[in-house]
Amino acid sequence: MDISDWTALGSFIVAGLALYRSWHVGRQADLLAPGVAQAQKDAAKALTRSADAEEASVTALRDVHDAVRRLGPKEGVEWFLRHHNKDLYVLLNAGTTVAYDVSLTAVDPEMVFRKPEVRAQLHPGEEIKFGALRHGGAESTLQITWRTDASDPNSEATTQRELPPK
Repeated sequence: MDISDWTALGSFIVAGLALYRSWHVGRQADLLAPGVAQAQKDAAKALTRSADAEEASVTALRDVHDAVRRLGPKEGVEWFLRHHNKDLYVLLNAGTTVAYDVSLTAVDPEMVFRKPEVRAQLHPGEEIKFGALRHGGAESTLQITWRTDASDPNSEATTQRELPPK
């Protein structure tokens, strides 16, 4: 089971408990004074609406997850850049092939950038962590350079990615 399955399971459990609780509160409300009973019935209805909304949210999340799963990773090397923590970012090889001699450089020399070491190989699903800081008018674009074939020095490829927001 992956994380989305656990998330969905947890959400269904929460929705089930909310439904049980709303039924239980409604049942107890019948035994109490009419004013208190109405307030508790209203609370039970609100819990039921909340459980229904949670269930709809879980269904939507599952639909998105299924769509992403159907699309799958792109052939070749595909780069995904995300914020990690504070001034740390992660560059992920989200493709299906190994990238060789991967290096990162800041396009703007004014950008505060802690350049990581060149990675000889970056397999699909592997990542490089690095530090970068946006400031003033400095451009926050990174250039990614890699080779698609370890034995061919002419197989170099480059692309640029903008630092994602924190």
